[in-house]
Amino acid sequence: MWQEHQPSFFDNLMRELQRLCQEKHSGTLFITTEENHAARFVIRDGIIAGVTYRTKHGSDAIPLIKNITGGTYTFANNRVFLSYAESTAAPLPSTPEILRLLNPTFEAPTRRLVPEPAASAQPAGSPAATAPTAKPGGGAPAAPPKKILVVEDSGVTRKLIAKSLVDGGYIVVEAENGMAAFARLNEENPDLMLLDIVMPGIDGYKVLSMVRKHDAFKNLPVIMLTSRDGLLDKLRGKMGGSDEYLTKPFTADQLLEKIGKYLSKR
Repeated sequence: MWQEHQPSFFDNLMRELQRLCQEKHSGTLFITTEENHAARFVIRDGIIAGVTYRTKHGSDAIPLIKNITGGTYTFANNRVFLSYAESTAAPLPSTPEILRLLNPTFEAPTRRLVPEPAASAQPAGSPAATAPTAKPGGGAPAAPPKKILVVEDSGVTRKLIAKSLVDGGYIVVEAENGMAAFARLNEENPDLMLLDIVMPGIDGYKVLSMVRKHDAFKNLPVIMLTSRDGLLDKLRGKMGGSDEYLTKPFTADQLLEKIGKYLSKR
């Protein structure tokens, strides 16, 4: 019996990426794979300005993204930002070429997609790029956005928190349990951790205790998240080395206010 072909996760992801480019959107397409790895495309006026998969950037990330078989993705259009590693990577191919590398069946739109010139490759005396990475007069590039690790076993809650953080201009790394949190800490080196207390297996208190034993993370700001608002719980978290304690449910403004105490924005 003939059966209609169902598009794969990657097919849908490619359609969304192509749509964002063709409609000249600006923002960041965030991807979380089934293995809870992070990837993203930074888009400026329909031009792909940055590609990242875990610790790989630029052209090195494209073959890895081609192998993604499942996960989730979301687009945040209120901010465009490149990490320092992305901004210093080798120049990307043109946007149509990136799309073809990801999907050989892609057909470029009729309008021309002009790649944004890299500042390092700009000839002497040529006009400045429309969106330079450095300040006029040779100043230092703007600081990259801060990265936050969200450790929360509820997928729904984790995605809601992640959306609030992305809308606030932060980079988000997700972990669904304590063991995943340790892996993300080593891979991503975040600037702050949001840590749920009640999780299966290793709870938040144990995660915090183990994190504080490592020299690399002993000063990492940690905000603990819980539905319990008891004084003993707060004292236990404080004694374990937490910096803040945020009780569920909370608003996006409350969350961003707490984070703002520890992460200065650019």
